[in-house]
Amino acid sequence: MNGESEDVRDADDDVIPAELAEEGAELSLNDRVQLLQQSLQRWTKEAGEAKEKYLRTAADFDNYRKRMQRDMTDFRKYANEQMALELLTVVDHLGLALKHAGEPGESVQGLQQGVSLVYRQLCDVLEKFGIKRFSAEGEPFDPAKHEAMMQVDRDNVPENTVVQVLQDGYLYHEKILRHAKVGVSKRTEGAAPQEQTQQEQKTASHETAPQDPSADGLSASGAADASQGNEQGDAAPHAEKQEQQTREGHNRKKHRHKRA
Repeated sequence: MNGESEDVRDADDDVIPAELAEEGAELSLNDRVQLLQQSLQRWTKEAGEAKEKYLRTAADFDNYRKRMQRDMTDFRKYANEQMALELLTVVDHLGLALKHAGEPGESVQGLQQGVSLVYRQLCDVLEKFGIKRFSAEGEPFDPAKHEAMMQVDRDNVPENTVVQVLQDGYLYHEKILRHAKVGVSKRTEGAAPQEQTQQEQKTASHETAPQDPSADGLSASGAADASQGNEQGDAAPHAEKQEQQTREGHNRKKHRHKRA
């Protein structure tokens, strides 16, 4: 009992009014118990108020969380509303093109022009919302943007170059929305690299390049003189032989007349 009384006294030191403590007033055990009960009631009331406040705050936060989830669901559901509205115009124009295509006397060229206009309008709508096509042909193969579907033998372009686009690739703002399906060049077996081929072509063109015009003129004139000299040299023996044959013919005629 004495220990419990001391504990009560120690606990009472925290709840005794400061005025009484300063005056050094002596309180009986009953007075101390009453003060403890009053403090307990006050703390119990404050704890109840704090709990009620916590429950209201928790309820408000739960309602906020549910409202945000509902708003996020609606946002995701209707995020493309403006894009859908823009596409409806394209659908209307495409329907008109098909309607006119079924009319008698409508030419194929007119249908082609109408579909081309609708296609350009569709591309403009997609580009307006950040969806645009990127070029791939002639670029080095990049796995981040291209999907290789086949290899094509090409010796006139560097190896691993996109030489054929089977399906266009698209960007969504800065993100790859769809990879481009492409055909990639490869070197044929036994073919020299393009750099070596170009070097050989440059060397060949340099070797076959025309020399100094004055030297060419001298060479040409020398060749002409030599050709003319050869012709004259060949013509002289031929003329002597023909003259000799003519003389022999005259001698034969004279010999025949003498016999007659």
